[in-house]
Amino acid sequence: MPSVLAWIDHDSKARERTLRILSLFQEKESRDELGLGSVRDSFADQLFPGTSTIQTRLRYMLFVPWIYHSLEEKRLPAESFSIQADKLERDLVQPLMDSDDQAGVFGKTAGKRLKRLPSSVYWAGLGVWGIRITPFSQDEYHRRIDETYRRRNTLKALEKDAKVRGDDIDVEQRMATLSWHPRLPAPPEDFPGAVNFALSREEAEFILDRIQVACPNSLLSFLALHCEPADTQAPWEHPDYGSFSEQHKEKWVLFLDHSAAKLRWTGSWAMPPFLGKPEGVPPLA
Repeated sequence: MPSVLAWIDHDSKARERTLRILSLFQEKESRDELGLGSVRDSFADQLFPGTSTIQTRLRYMLFVPWIYHSLEEKRLPAESFSIQADKLERDLVQPLMDSDDQAGVFGKTAGKRLKRLPSSVYWAGLGVWGIRITPFSQDEYHRRIDETYRRRNTLKALEKDAKVRGDDIDVEQRMATLSWHPRLPAPPEDFPGAVNFALSREEAEFILDRIQVACPNSLLSFLALHCEPADTQAPWEHPDYGSFSEQHKEKWVLFLDHSAAKLRWTGSWAMPPFLGKPEGVPPLA
């Protein structure tokens, strides 16, 4: 009898963290005796909120809400909501494989038989960036979609009565019934039949706005708004490193200090050729 691993997710962040851990078992070396992973994740959440190493392409941040929003527009009931969402996510695989950028496709090897759907990987990030408004975990969102429809029907009736009386519409109450940001760009007309990873100008501006509003003090926001793309192996190698804020630079050095301290504490591990930070890290000004 094959072994089975099961777990319970308390929220979307816990789900993504579990998936990230499970993904390590696919690698040749997945041990973390030093506990560096928790230190890394803590600093990553501060500097690059909403992102993770298992995310592949930015446009998935739109593919996922487009799929769910389309199902909500059809008023698909809870009993078939998750099933249809699953199907539509798998339907993305072939059109993306037919595009010019295949490297970041979820399912590029397994095809429609992929085990990890993009929505499970991007769900937490969508919430951090404010693209996903519903506070529910993904599974809870699926289960409670009928309740969401009923709340919208009730609100629609209340707004109709308010209009007759000449009263203002309660914007906060309306926002509370939304699952996705009201300014979410519309998907291409042929979505998901023919799709690629290239962002339109409207889509790029929307995502930039979300990052700026939701994560204004992060390094992610600074890079997205002020820097050109750069292919570097480390943040201190970035051509615009000199314009990074002192706060961001200090966090990098602090992370490296924590990591080096853990390495020193074990004693049995070979020490790297640096104490506190690697070669090439510019000193703080």
